[in-house]
Amino acid sequence: MRQQMKLKFYHSSLVMIKNTAYAWRQMVFYLAMLDEAEMQFALERIEAHFAIQPRAFRERFLPAIRGLRVAASGAPLTGARQASEGARVFLGWTTERHWLLKLQTNGVA
Repeated sequence: MRQQMKLKFYHSSLVMIKNTAYAWRQMVFYLAMLDEAEMQFALERIEAHFAIQPRAFRERFLPAIRGLRVAASGAPLTGARQASEGARVFLGWTTERHWLLKLQTNGVA
């Protein structure tokens, strides 16, 4: 996954997040086009791929996966649900530091 690439510059990291979010949105769109059995199969494959990623990445990206699970169940991903379930909507923009950016000791992503 692109989110595992090591990038030196903060701006490059933001561009990568934006592009990854575009791809995520496309995936969600195509999942919505599937019937229930096909969607469940696709979600199982997504979960299986996610499970074999490095632990540091899984820990950082887990809120997006939780958000996908909630959305796939048909439930709205409200602010309260995000807080209680640790789920997030994966957007490529923010007014603060993006939650996918890992803080380093020098303050650079």
